Amino acid sequence: MKSNLFLLFFFVCVSVDCSSTDNVSEQESKIFLQPGQSIALICSQGIITVKDGQNLKKVFCQTNGDEVSGQSQCGPPPTVDSADVISIVKDQYEEGNRVEYRCQAKYTISLNRHMTCHRGQWTGEVKCLKPCTVTTAELDKNNIEFKYGEEKKLYVSHLDHITFQCKGWEHQRHPQSPGFRQQCFDGLMTLPRCV
Repeated sequence: MKSNLFLLFFFVCVSVDCSSTDNVSEQESKIFLQPGQSIALICSQGIITVKDGQNLKKVFCQTNGDEVSGQSQCGPPPTVDSADVISIVKDQYEEGNRVEYRCQAKYTISLNRHMTCHRGQWTGEVKCLKPCTVTTAELDKNNIEFKYGEEKKLYVSHLDHITFQCKGWEHQRHPQSPGFRQQCFDGLMTLPRCV
């Protein structure tokens, strides 16, 4: 049995009114399109920036050629407790831009001091570790004093040590008390106690 196959195609033309010229660029290559024109992009690994008037869009291409598109710009960087961005904060950041944070006085930066704009999101974790504060009231309550110095209140940075001693000769360290040399861990320090 013999069959005939007929394919029928219909093309419909439509009018497209564009107010600006589209511009597609990849590194130094530029193709200018007139209003109503279009172009097909074949994705290879990397980023293609497409400009339409004032709007920028980056198309992210995976190694297998698949397109992963999305917003490529980031808004202002997120706030981090007890930290400040050390450059001028902008409203928009491009893909790959990064900002550096600095912790406030007596706080210690944890691992990473940068965040990076990646596919429209800020990546990276910045954390400022708290200092420990030891007051006169806490010293009196535990019958201790600073072994070195006569401060009434002391700030100790994260991971720094401080040494205490019992107040006066009549006091001794409590049997269940931790040692006199203590370390600050993100705002927490166990104080020794004398009786």
